[in-house]
Amino acid sequence: MPKALEGIRILESGRYFAAPLVGTLLGDMGAEVIRYEEPGQGDPLRYGYHPLVKGIGPYFLWSARNKKSITLDLRKKRGQELFKELAKISDVVTENFRPGTLAKWGLDYEEIRKVNPGIIMLSVSMYGATGPYAQRPGRDYIAQAASGLMSVTGEPDGPATFYGIAIVDYIAGFLNTYAVLTALHYKQKTGQGQWIDNSLLESAAFCMEHKILHFTSLGEVAWRKGARIATPGVRTYEAKDGDVLITGGQQRAQLLKAIGREDILSHPLFPKHSRDPLDAKFIEDYEGAVAQWVKERTTKEIEEILVAADIEVAPVNTVADLVSHPQYQARNALVEVEHPTAGKLKFQGPAPKLSLTPGAVEKAAPLLGEDNDYVYGKLLGLNEQERENLKAEGVI
Repeated sequence: MPKALEGIRILESGRYFAAPLVGTLLGDMGAEVIRYEEPGQGDPLRYGYHPLVKGIGPYFLWSARNKKSITLDLRKKRGQELFKELAKISDVVTENFRPGTLAKWGLDYEEIRKVNPGIIMLSVSMYGATGPYAQRPGRDYIAQAASGLMSVTGEPDGPATFYGIAIVDYIAGFLNTYAVLTALHYKQKTGQGQWIDNSLLESAAFCMEHKILHFTSLGEVAWRKGARIATPGVRTYEAKDGDVLITGGQQRAQLLKAIGREDILSHPLFPKHSRDPLDAKFIEDYEGAVAQWVKERTTKEIEEILVAADIEVAPVNTVADLVSHPQYQARNALVEVEHPTAGKLKFQGPAPKLSLTPGAVEKAAPLLGEDNDYVYGKLLGLNEQERENLKAEGVI
């Protein structure tokens, strides 16, 4: 299969999620991703996010697939020189240090573009490189709070709640990938590189959908709705063996017929049109009837009955349920790779299905510095003795 991004080289100096996700996604599509790590200790993700898989962090094993690993100390002058040499032969540099860190080492965009005018450099930080908060530290859960995401997550009468994943890092990672691809396309047309400055705050706020417009236009502040969303009847219900989500908002009559409660269709408050406002008493009676029907059945029984009635429904699956899900398996969504230390690994591969260039996970996450000889030897032309000297000096 052809690789869509073959020939694109990314020099990755980011840590954790928001910047490295770009390398994960583009590496799946054929880009060469060279990931720098500190000598001796490596990326913090290598040993974080317990429980470990044979001593290696599971997030690293998943996100560093298809990447090459080199060791490099950017605090040393020679390390900074080597980084510039690598940037000179790269198309993209990604980083998510606190603003000003790379400038302190002489490796910010203005310095890198001197050796490679066409470089695309992605910088990700909590608040962005400008503004009064630029130097404040922060990560995903700070962004969840600062952006308003937490204010709309959780039960109405309970505290604001974290997402179950590092949602802002992923949102930022997807937006960063879109920005890098946009910049690559522009460079292809003009030959010009550029600097991309993104923040976790703005990435999270971008996903606040209509809620910002509602406030700026109508003065309405969105609040937590818990197991419900804006449309009454669209919520989770407790079945015999777990929770199930039923989207019976716009399909009220259809749902009531499916559960044998056509009597509620003659409810004096039943709306004449699907988008009519709903009375609180009607919502209580309607959802109460659905809840009673659901709790007398298993999720499988509920799913079979409602799917037959063409009503949107799904059990609230665990990770174990997802991995064994027949549709997920039929789409070959999970991939297997062999890691020299962790053994056989199975995790989610590329999600979109491109017909000509589908992308692939061809290589497990690298061992620390396993690509030093290739990068410093083949790409930069350093001989074996020069590489040994750099190692002895602690540069690599």
